[in-house]
Amino acid sequence: MLHYIYDGSFTGFLTLVHRVLSEKRIPDRISGSDSYQPDLFSQDVIIEAEGEKADRVAEAIIKEISRKCYRAVYRCFLSEIDGFEKAAVKFIYRGFHSGERIYQDWTDPDAAFVRRAEKMVNRELHRYQGLLRFRMLESEILYAPYRPEHKISNLLAWHFSRRLAAERWIIHDRGRNIAVIYSNREWLEIPAEELKDLKFAGEEEQYQKLWIKFFESISIKMRKNLKAQSRFMPKKCWEFLIEKENNTK
Repeated sequence: MLHYIYDGSFTGFLTLVHRVLSEKRIPDRISGSDSYQPDLFSQDVIIEAEGEKADRVAEAIIKEISRKCYRAVYRCFLSEIDGFEKAAVKFIYRGFHSGERIYQDWTDPDAAFVRRAEKMVNRELHRYQGLLRFRMLESEILYAPYRPEHKISNLLAWHFSRRLAAERWIIHDRGRNIAVIYSNREWLEIPAEELKDLKFAGEEEQYQKLWIKFFESISIKMRKNLKAQSRFMPKKCWEFLIEKENNTK
């Protein structure tokens, strides 16, 4: 049983795809180094990330299949749902034979997997574009903690780099313990351990109280509908919503 192991990065994944295309053989298993589990019956092959090979694969996917399919593969990768690597590799492999048609192939289970994963990432991304809450730190940096199901911080960074282009900010994925820091129209993903002590500005607590008071003042008790709120603002997103801090159960 052939088992490919890569470093968990998208560059590493595309390098793995390069190996698959070169050898014309899809491995039986694919694992990121963080999730690797030894198996006595597997032939483990370590794939080292190589930027040049990854770039060539990315360019080939865009040119030979389509930019739409490349985007779908990337968002499938970000979904991190079980089996995403194997499905994405098979999707790409077949795509080089059938072209963009692979995306609309309703009989291909791997194409269906990629489309579903892409849709899940898009849905969560759209949700957090509206629900992410920034708070002011003492250093006058905006800070937004959240706990997404999928690895969408870089997609959110692209969105907020346009919305908050003149600010400095941090988006902190508490679940994965990674953060994206933004300054001077550039952003970088780092391990959250590298963040210094985060202290909120003195005025931040007062602003939060005012926001909660405003939220309560515009609500109509007779029309309170927690079921509808949960539909538009799922409870899993309430942990870091300022207006829901006292109502997270």
